[in-house]
Amino acid sequence: MLLEKMIIPQISLEEHGAEIVGMFFFHDNVYFLLPENPIGEKLAMLSAKYRFFIMCCDYCGAKGISDVADKILHCIRTFSDAGCHVEVRTNIIPGANDQEENYRGIASWIRHNMGMTTPWHITRFFPANKLDHFIQTPAGSLLKAQQIGLDEGLKYVQTFFSKGCDCAKENCMVGSEREYRKATMQTCCK
Repeated sequence: MLLEKMIIPQISLEEHGAEIVGMFFFHDNVYFLLPENPIGEKLAMLSAKYRFFIMCCDYCGAKGISDVADKILHCIRTFSDAGCHVEVRTNIIPGANDQEENYRGIASWIRHNMGMTTPWHITRFFPANKLDHFIQTPAGSLLKAQQIGLDEGLKYVQTFFSKGCDCAKENCMVGSEREYRKATMQTCCK
């Protein structure tokens, strides 16, 4: 594995050559992030030492692991407890996870397990590949999730309305009712 054989040793020896601010893992390679995996533990230590964040897709790698959601949530909390900067991203998919109780559950979990200042990024789903039978997420669903996050006490709830809209100058950082009302009148991204 490239991460284990090359990247982790380079980071450990401070020879990687690039400043790492974060890592995102998806598909089958999220298994090593589960607690008690030596690769994941080493990565967690380096993340804490060099202050970079780690993200993973909790759906793509979920096949074949019993209680995968609990294990991944435990892993996320472990990174947070170790002092890593963790941000939570939820892609809202119509008909799959767009129920208000899901939004409330996610926001509540973030607040109780990582604190009210942990950023929650809410992203719009765009149909593609094996999920092309779903519709694009309506803006109202994103804004509803955002309002619920604020109501649950989260301080930093961002919505991303466009593909690839993940830059500071083009997102909705909404932290007050006034800003929320303004965001509902216009989209954040061009």
